[in-house]
Amino acid sequence: MLKEGKTLEQVKKAFNIETPAGGSRWPSLVEVIYLDLTEKK
Repeated sequence: MLKEGKTLEQVKKAFNIETPAGGSRWPSLVEVIYLDLTEKK
């Protein structure tokens, strides 16, 4: 999905991951992996 240029929100939607209304929660594994792979090193 990264090679296709998908955003984090698009990836989360594809894996049916929703952010709770309160907004405060632990990141999902998908989010952690996405952020790690897109991190500028």
